[in-house]
Amino acid sequence: MSKKAAKLKERRNKKIERIRSRRRKRLYLIISVIAVVTLLSWLTYTSKFFNVQEIKVKGNVNVSDQFVIEKSGIKRSQSMISLPSITVSKRLKKINWVDHAAIMKNWPYTVVIDIIERKPLAFMETDEDVYLIAKKGFIIDIIANYKGKKQLPKIDGLPVKKVKIGSRLKNDALDNALLAYTKLNKELQKDVFSITAKSVDELYFVAQGVEIIYGKAEKTRMKNEVIKTILKEKKETISTIDVRIPEKPVVRLLGK
Repeated sequence: MSKKAAKLKERRNKKIERIRSRRRKRLYLIISVIAVVTLLSWLTYTSKFFNVQEIKVKGNVNVSDQFVIEKSGIKRSQSMISLPSITVSKRLKKINWVDHAAIMKNWPYTVVIDIIERKPLAFMETDEDVYLIAKKGFIIDIIANYKGKKQLPKIDGLPVKKVKIGSRLKNDALDNALLAYTKLNKELQKDVFSITAKSVDELYFVAQGVEIIYGKAEKTRMKNEVIKTILKEKKETISTIDVRIPEKPVVRLLGK
């Protein structure tokens, strides 16, 4: 082999060795980084520094902090990192008063449970008790446990003798009544004293001492405008307003 060929071979071998060396260093670096990250992750996961030390509850009125914390299943000294927020939220939504629950982690050791409670729209009386009703006919609780300040109207006329807290009362007349009630303008809603829902067509409100025959929860904007106008003009002399056909409302005066 000539000297020139030997030198070329030597340079080639050195180049190959440099490449292999760089690859080994890169591999060692990657392995070291993975090892460090794994170690830090393990230390963080197992460290008591990130354990739950404080649990706060907000947004609740009709259920106590203690009850919410108990039902959440969150334990003090539990790891913040492994805390399953979605699972806890689903667990809390099983409480009859809870419509939504968000779990927030305020690092390093505080958990905040943000509750949105169901809003009662009315109450109804059965042979057993008096119950609060939310949207879609959901039976929240008995009225004795209500801590809210809003005055609620009473619903009559429903052929219901027994209900179950935490379940939905399926009744077309009730669905229609609640929908129509929520579609009333806010001022009139506050004045509704009672709701009678014998059927979908036979829906009555009593507001400002006037009986309002409302019927189906349709053309609600037009019906509401008609009611507002008539009450504003003749409230003191009116006994009944029939807006089942809002284009042709019927007004009955007191004593007639």
